[in-house]
Amino acid sequence: MNSHPADLPVTKPPNPLFGRFLLPDQSEHTCTVASMSVEGAEFRCPVLPPFGHIIIAYLEHIGRIECMAKEATADGFRVEFMLGGARRERFGARLEWLASKQAGEVEDERNYNRRQLSGTQSRIILADGRAYSCEIIDVSLTGAAVAVDVLPAIGSNVYLGKMLGKVVRYLENGFALQFLTAFGSDFLADVLDDTPQPHARAS
Repeated sequence: MNSHPADLPVTKPPNPLFGRFLLPDQSEHTCTVASMSVEGAEFRCPVLPPFGHIIIAYLEHIGRIECMAKEATADGFRVEFMLGGARRERFGARLEWLASKQAGEVEDERNYNRRQLSGTQSRIILADGRAYSCEIIDVSLTGAAVAVDVLPAIGSNVYLGKMLGKVVRYLENGFALQFLTAFGSDFLADVLDDTPQPHARAS
């Protein structure tokens, strides 16, 4: 990846955008981001991972992202992001938000996350492992409201995407839950992720 494709938005942070990444040996290193697009980024860092190695990066305002190390640069190296489908679309929207933030033309990050998630699809996983598609009505850092065709008992534990929560009240077309675990580095992916999770133990 010698350059970013011209038809894709490229973010060149005017101020340092910080991050860190993990190598396969579990060693952790800090970096700054020189430029970034949906295809990949240029990291400034004294450590050069082997070409083609998979690394896990945690980037400011972006969150967790899986990358493949590419060629070295004068003061670091380039990476290719391993994104596809809906995750790639969300990442592109995040880059647009970041570009607006740097230009001083952006809404509060919490409102952005709420707007991005409202009306989107995820899934609820019950304590016995049964899964149901749901629509996110509203979401915040402390909980969410979902429209779904199942009503777990008040006080029972369920997963919304990767997030473990407790059912606190019923709604006309679903229920509200309070999150019991903290978000990881990617707010959107934690709520939308549909990777099967361990069974939620009844409280």
